[in-house]
Amino acid sequence: MTPMNAEGSDDPSVASVENLVNRGILRAEEGEPHAAIEILEAALALRPDHVEALAQAGLVLATRLDDPIRAREVFLRLAAVLGPADPRYAEVEAAIRACPER
Repeated sequence: MTPMNAEGSDDPSVASVENLVNRGILRAEEGEPHAAIEILEAALALRPDHVEALAQAGLVLATRLDDPIRAREVFLRLAAVLGPADPRYAEVEAAIRACPER
């Protein structure tokens, strides 16, 4: 999945969420998926609609923690945040289709 955070912010609360997301991505890349998902979930607790946090959490769940059911739930949340008019929506739909339903 391509990066979803195209724009940054000077708002300290947004910067805090961005820092958490970046830490989560780093932990996943370091082979620590459990730490990564905890950090990404902390970011989502602050901003439940944060596109990059949702995308990364879904990827960690689907590809590193082998939890496609939870990944699907996260990808569905991401699709709802983006909406069908967003050009990234098709990529998220593909991720949803790749995850089995319950």
